[in-house]
Amino acid sequence: MKLITFVGCLISLAKLGLAQETVQKWSEWDQLQMTVQQICPVSGKPVQANAHPFKVLVGEQVAFLCCSDCKDKRIDAKYWDVVQSNIAHAQANCPIMGAPVDSSMQSVIVRGQRIFVCCPPCIPKIEASHESTLETIAANYVSYAAKLAEHDNEALYARVQDICPVTGKQLEVQQQLIKSDIDGESVFLCSQDCQEQKPNSEYWQVVQKNLAKAQGICPVMRHPVDETMTSTVVNGRRIFVCCPPCIEKIESEPDRYRGIVDAQLSKWLEENKSQHGNERQSN
Repeated sequence: MKLITFVGCLISLAKLGLAQETVQKWSEWDQLQMTVQQICPVSGKPVQANAHPFKVLVGEQVAFLCCSDCKDKRIDAKYWDVVQSNIAHAQANCPIMGAPVDSSMQSVIVRGQRIFVCCPPCIPKIEASHESTLETIAANYVSYAAKLAEHDNEALYARVQDICPVTGKQLEVQQQLIKSDIDGESVFLCSQDCQEQKPNSEYWQVVQKNLAKAQGICPVMRHPVDETMTSTVVNGRRIFVCCPPCIEKIESEPDRYRGIVDAQLSKWLEENKSQHGNERQSN
């Protein structure tokens, strides 16, 4: 049975006594809940800690809206179902018995957090051990959030890579990504069949050109880069540099510089998404 008990109710800020929080005030637990919830139960839009979300109560359950404009609007039943499904998916297992759970199962709300159980007898055990239960749930959420982040990162690189290095076909990021490894570099392919084939040299050059173009500048010295320049592979990702000494700097702090490059790729995609889409159509 889907959880739509509170669907149709109006969220009243005055009634709830909750004030909008700034980005700096969100606790780690709040941010984790936003990541798990993923979407606003009113609009269906993404909920992000850096985009002025709004914290409310729906019945006894804490929920996050994408913005304050949604606070006096009705919850959409289909989005509320998606929120519950996302929470159950992130929780993964019953914190008492360890059995898999989904949003069709019974649940209990602990300190504003909905917790799904494999069977009714688990509910009183959860209510008797709030702290340990929430610790278990938090650990599951952290693992789930890490998987989401990795998936988003892979989708980012697939969009920048644009084509399969084996066939030259454009990658469909909306579908399940086929990940492979070429000399330590993580790449994405258009089909499982390509995993048994070597990359085409022409298409491989195009992939490298796309990566360098989106990266734009060396993450150390901030000088322009292109695919003809020196590069290194860090945690499976190729990073182009303006000169060889920058490689040593990157390899001393790989996570930091990979994060810088990821931000550059993301910014480039956002600024060039229309042009990038037109280029794909013309190829």
